Amino acid sequence: MDIADARISVTDHGFLYGDGIFEGLRIRSRRIFRLDDHLARFETGARLIGLELPGGRGAQFSKPRAATASPRPTYA
Repeated sequence: MDIADARISVTDHGFLYGDGIFEGLRIRSRRIFRLDDHLARFETGARLIGLELPGGRGAQFSKPRAATASPRPTYA
């Protein structure tokens, strides 16, 4: 879709109320802990609020490079 053609209805529930799904990840030894479980919950949450995940399960999150590339976690 061309950006000029993009539209969001003023009655869209996600636009009005900020519907969304969120999932936190734990990283141990540069590996994501129980990634399949996280992706399953993410997919279930999306389905429950009617959010389509283009490309299917894990398509946008198949291999989180930034999380696994860091040699050591940094804490603020």
